[in-house]
Parts: sequence; structure tokens; C-alpha cells
Amino acid sequence: MSMKEQYTPEFAQAFRGYDREQVDGYVAWLRDVAIQAEDRVGRAESALAQCRRELASSPTTAGISERLAAMLQLATEEAADIRQRAQRDSDAPHDATADPRESELNNSDRAGGRGSDANGVPSFDEAEGAQRKRQYEDGADLVSGID
Repeated sequence: MSMKEQYTPEFAQAFRGYDREQVDGYVAWLRDVAIQAEDRVGRAESALAQCRRELASSPTTAGISERLAAMLQLATEEAADIRQRAQRDSDAPHDATADPRESELNNSDRAGGRGSDANGVPSFDEAEGAQRKRQYEDGADLVSGID
């Protein structure tokens, strides 16, 4: 029960004791202070509840301007799109996502181990080297997968 709902107490008169007017004045003042405190507590609890609702409804945009909230929302949507594309690409069959330049390398002299040893060190054949040199001098675009 709040102080507003309680009645003002009345004390019985006694021959000895405190001055009744002083006690009544102090009790009235104390009651007013308690009522004001209850009002402040009620407003604070209402404000806290409002803040909690705002935070629960939009934790990323609480307390920021509308423009900044719109920018944050746009960035969040773009990030979600990027994640979806990345997931689609990772789920796609390998052939569909293969780099077209990879087929050039597989068709080059390096395919099947020709052109380098197992450690990746190029091996040279004098006749093939001379032929590549001529092709290069004649302006060929791709002489080998190494070029």
C-alpha cells in the first residue's frame, strides 16, 4: 500500500511527551517526502520499462538517429546478401564455379607432369625450348603455361 492510500495517523494526547503540533508537522512533512519518493520511483520504473522495450525491439538501433539506423539496416541487409551468395557459391558444383583460366593451365605443357618435375622445378628439353623461343619471337600469345 502506498503512502497516498494510507490515512494520516492520529496520535493520542498524553500529558507528558512531545509537542503535538511539532509531531503532527513532522509527520505531515515526512508523509509528503515519502509520497514524492514513491512518485519518482514510479516514473523511474516506467522509464526503465520503456527502455527495456526499446532495447528488446531493436537492440542495434536503440538511441541512434534515424539516418544512422537506416544506414545500419542497409549494411545489415547487404551483409546478409553477401553471405547468401557465398553460401550459394560454396554449395554449387565445382565445374560451375571453376576458373576458366584453369582449363588453359590444364591444356598447357604443365598438364600431366610435362614441363616440370614433381617438386615444381621446370625441366627443359632443348628442342622444345627452341620451338617455344621461335613461337615467342613470332608473337604467340601463349607459348606455355609458365609464360
